[in-house]
Amino acid sequence: MADIPFTDSLAVPIVRDNVPLVRVSDLNPSVLPCKIRIRVLRRFKCSSIFDDTLQLILVDTEGHKIHAIIRRGILGRGGFKFFQGRWFILRDFDLHPSDGPFRPTLHALTLHWNMATTATQIPSLGSDDYFNFVSFTDIKGLMLDRNFCYDLIGRIVRVGNFEDGEPINNVWNQIYVELEDESGVHLQCRLPSGYCRKLLRAWEKPRDDPTILIMRFARLEVTRDGLRATTACNCTRIMLDRPCSEVVAMKQLFRAKDRPSAHRVVLNRMATNIHSSEKKKRNRRDIFVDVSELNPMSIVRRIKVKILRIFESCTLFYETLELILVDAKGHKIRAIIPRDVGYRFPKTLIEGNWIALNHYDIVPSSIGIRLTTHEYEIQWLSSTLPSKIKSLSSGDFFSFVSFEAISNGFFDLDISYDLIGRVLRVGSDAEGNTINIDGKEIYFDLENENCERLRCRLPWFYVGKFLAEWSQCNDDIIICIFRFARTEMSEGTRRATASYTCSQILLNHSCHDVTRMRGIFVNKNHQQMSHIQL
Repeated sequence: MADIPFTDSLAVPIVRDNVPLVRVSDLNPSVLPCKIRIRVLRRFKCSSIFDDTLQLILVDTEGHKIHAIIRRGILGRGGFKFFQGRWFILRDFDLHPSDGPFRPTLHALTLHWNMATTATQIPSLGSDDYFNFVSFTDIKGLMLDRNFCYDLIGRIVRVGNFEDGEPINNVWNQIYVELEDESGVHLQCRLPSGYCRKLLRAWEKPRDDPTILIMRFARLEVTRDGLRATTACNCTRIMLDRPCSEVVAMKQLFRAKDRPSAHRVVLNRMATNIHSSEKKKRNRRDIFVDVSELNPMSIVRRIKVKILRIFESCTLFYETLELILVDAKGHKIRAIIPRDVGYRFPKTLIEGNWIALNHYDIVPSSIGIRLTTHEYEIQWLSSTLPSKIKSLSSGDFFSFVSFEAISNGFFDLDISYDLIGRVLRVGSDAEGNTINIDGKEIYFDLENENCERLRCRLPWFYVGKFLAEWSQCNDDIIICIFRFARTEMSEGTRRATASYTCSQILLNHSCHDVTRMRGIFVNKNHQQMSHIQL
């Protein structure tokens, strides 16, 4: 088929065999004029008050993609022959830097039609989908640029209007889909009205197998809970159970996961029947796991934990309520809750309470200060429901470290720990010479049982409470527990400081560790007095 200029469909074909054929990845203004051999991967229209355009996502045989735009003045002269899946050779086009509200491809340039652009349809060179799937872990970890579009694949866990807690209804302004990837990480997706009917018609069909959804050319948006996927204009495409190798592989993976899960259900039902025959009622036996066993692949996620610490955290994108949880064996994990969701449980989420927790997501630990040694952290979902239980232990679950290990640099600056020692040299400057109640920070020394000292600094939001409690301590020996402290460098030396708003200062705390250390310093004072008298 000959090249047909868009300017006139009856014009004589122009053949330029001397024009070089280049790869999409090599396209730049210096190689023009040139020709490319591409397949139309996606075709969609975008309308605005300024212009109507036909837009294409083109891909070559190596899988390199580029965004193409055909303006309104050229649109009526043959643009609609570009059906998805067809292969073409393009000539005489322009290249401009990529811009706009979203970028469907990673290419730095956008291909623009002009009045001389020509296209020749050629036989198919392949039917590959050229997906570029990204992991949900990278999305939740803020590892991806929100200006670009990405391909997503996952099993549909639930569909509905669960942003507002409402069931699916017939008025579809938008709908939410929760996907689960092969690692067990969940991601929420928001679909506007244009996609609702298509998704629901396919979703309502009876299905025995896991339903796999591919969200092609999705973009990311910021919410109070973090990042979620949504559509990019009309570019995004929703595909359910598409017949491709990626979907087949994911179906097999989830079938294998579901089989042991179904086996557990059968065992639980058998145990329930036996128990009900003895007590004449049916109960389900709950299975709990240790915090140390939690990971994205965990099938059983029900845990019993104590709330060690509750604090607020604020980032550039959203505010959260954060928890430090610990099980009866002392294993700790961090939990992150959207701020407005956390305040729905004022009687349950209290420091010191023991709770049972289930229906949450497990993601890799956030970048920044590591408040626990756990490799993962808990992400609260809209379905997460904590329930208060009886206390399993009254322990404080401290994790004290030696001053020598800190001074010698055994701990990274982003690792938190617990300290205990006698308070000495309290002051508002680094030397501890003065005390200023209105100061922006406070300094003090901690001395351990081996007479080793460690300098500590508290930022302004700890100063008032620390001085108030310190001034009320009438004892000569004040034992301080510095909980969730971290290390910072000052003039080449290491000292302890607070981990943002998470740290806790406990003066003369009622516990075995404080009693033991107080006894050590009391004995030292008696020995010193005896030596002086002698």
